Amino acid sequence: MQPNNRWIHLTAWYFLLSVLLASCSLQPLALPPLIVSPTGQGPSVEYAGKGVAYGIQEAEGEKFWRVYQTPSGLSFRGRFRLLNQLPAQDYLLTCMLDYRQVPCVFGDQQDILHRISLAESEDRYTSFTIPLLTPGFHDFALLAIANPDVHDLDPGYRLNTDFNYLYAARLVLLAGNQPWPTPAIEYAITGTKPVRTTPPLNGLVVNREPPAGAWERAWLTQDAKPEETIEYYIRMGNDSGPSRSYAVFAFLDYTQIPLDGDDQWVAFVALPAGTRASLPARLVAPSEPGVHELMVVWAYDPYQMLEEPFEGSSRHLTEFLDYMESSIRVAITVSRP
Repeated sequence: MQPNNRWIHLTAWYFLLSVLLASCSLQPLALPPLIVSPTGQGPSVEYAGKGVAYGIQEAEGEKFWRVYQTPSGLSFRGRFRLLNQLPAQDYLLTCMLDYRQVPCVFGDQQDILHRISLAESEDRYTSFTIPLLTPGFHDFALLAIANPDVHDLDPGYRLNTDFNYLYAARLVLLAGNQPWPTPAIEYAITGTKPVRTTPPLNGLVVNREPPAGAWERAWLTQDAKPEETIEYYIRMGNDSGPSRSYAVFAFLDYTQIPLDGDDQWVAFVALPAGTRASLPARLVAPSEPGVHELMVVWAYDPYQMLEEPFEGSSRHLTEFLDYMESSIRVAITVSRP
């Protein structure tokens, strides 16, 4: 279920406000800008200058590019900027390299999940280092996950997590010397024309409906026994958009889990215009009683060059999208044995 408030880039008003707040320190925002997400209180809210801005620069004073070259066999070091124009809240930072969650060094601490706390209107730069890079073309993303400790079972809150509370800065890393061939993608599934197209589906829905059931029906909560296997479906629709491909992966309590409960950590999906796809998935409920959070994420246009040319001051964003969007967070409530 896709809201109207998809990620937007900085408006001219917001850019001027940022300059007033930080003076010449925002010179790196000229091209390309930070990414800005609106407040995210549901599809009807209009962006009004308050939200979350984020981006990655390689070093202080540099621009926020989407493509970086780096020697192979070395780590990539960067600075993640997160401007929190929302009430004070915590975020979990985590790194994805080629759509696999990997430990990063944040400051001097290596973490899979790194917690930061931001006050309202706080502008924070966090230094990070990712693992050694093999030669070639890599997709990298640093995810900031908001509301990690909220386990509200209220349907209103659950619905509001749809495409929300996830802020992902994505890069292409070119390691070593040219050429950097685009990695070959093996698609797990390709969309087909649906028999029924109402209501329209342009987005990602996770539910437990049978294959012929209501694809658009939201799955909000699930009771489970410790270590119970739960089967579900990842429904994807492209009823009215151009042809696109996606990388799809899942998290349980913000730690990546295999989609099939075994060894399928990422699935690449092709959705030609006017098609839909359904990917069967499963998870094993945790053994610890309490409320646990299931979240599925899809990344647009995996392994595509995000800027052309990829070096120099004349580079510009390409037609490919760097969006990463999350499903509704499903509350998995594990009972005591």
